[in-house]
Amino acid sequence: MGYTGIFNSSTVGITRFCIPDWKRFAPNQAFKSLVDGKYSRTMITFKGIDDRPSHNFFDGPFSDIFGTSSASVESPNTAAFIATIKALHGGPNDRPEGPNGLPPYELGEINPDGTSVGDRVVSPLHIQLQVTDELFNKIDPKSRNGFRAGIINAVPSGSLLSTMWGQAGPGANFEPIGQIYSASEFVASKYEDEVLFFRHPHKRWVPPYHRARNHGYNFEVKVGFEV
Repeated sequence: MGYTGIFNSSTVGITRFCIPDWKRFAPNQAFKSLVDGKYSRTMITFKGIDDRPSHNFFDGPFSDIFGTSSASVESPNTAAFIATIKALHGGPNDRPEGPNGLPPYELGEINPDGTSVGDRVVSPLHIQLQVTDELFNKIDPKSRNGFRAGIINAVPSGSLLSTMWGQAGPGANFEPIGQIYSASEFVASKYEDEVLFFRHPHKRWVPPYHRARNHGYNFEVKVGFEV
């Protein structure tokens, strides 16, 4: 699949590992891609609360879809996301399908040099970040220590952090589409979004070249396309 924009380029940015709710071990991994002369584009991925078999921060893939398989366990962000989606301006394509995902569509709209892709946007429907076995094996799954200290010790500058897998459309298989490397050492901070803000993506996925039709994409309709 020939993806566009940042998905089709080399780019630099800032990655953040954090746990948004300290009462429950539900890690997320965010990547802020810097764009010349424009606001940055952000990709945020999660692990479900009840999908954590261990306290290894790197256990299992991170996904732009989050939530739990248990009806009795709610994501710590669900209520806030529902309120935010209702407040968004624009048409159906300018807001996510629901509160349990942050689609990566916007990263396909623009190139790292700030130029727009225009109406020929091709972005993956969903993404997953798979951490390397080397990093996974450096973290004790039974650890009760602060996860930030473990990450700092495990991830020196120049490390391959994860491989990105993309799903081209409904029913498609996930395929590797990129990798994320560290260009510096990690630091432990308490900034959260108070100093360095990670702007949440919000535009829903639409099939390639359908962006101008801001009617909302019906996932029950089978769409065949080639790029």
